[in-house]
Amino acid sequence: MQNCNSKLKINGFSVVELLIAIGIIAILAGLGLFLSMDLYRSHTFRADEKMFISILQKARTRSLSNINQSKHGVKLDGDDFVLFQGDDYATRDVALDESFPVGPRMTVTWPAPSEVVFDQLSGSIDGVFLTGDILITGPARTATISFNAEGRIDY
Repeated sequence: MQNCNSKLKINGFSVVELLIAIGIIAILAGLGLFLSMDLYRSHTFRADEKMFISILQKARTRSLSNINQSKHGVKLDGDDFVLFQGDDYATRDVALDESFPVGPRMTVTWPAPSEVVFDQLSGSIDGVFLTGDILITGPARTATISFNAEGRIDY
């Protein structure tokens, strides 16, 4: 009878080995979740920033192309960016406005009067409309957009 018992070998993992393996997997999953959430926040912030920059570039391009023989500009109006046509936001043709929502977790700090107007054919900016940089902040991120007198958009 002793020979039968000595020939039987029990294969498998002990409880300690299983707990160590589960612990390592949990640590790796936690790190992966943390890194992926940071990557997601960074991606959404950059997407919102690029959307705003493209709106500014669209207004400048329309002015350079002299669409409807008019100036074009962008204004921060509440929770929307408004792409407008006219000498300024107050005297614009409201029927031609295009509205774009500000990103949900995006805060825009824009110097008064929070609008920029590009001159037709030249694309330059009158100093009355913009006297500082536009600051965009999001979850743990910040971006600055600035203009020069010729209307160049730096970001």
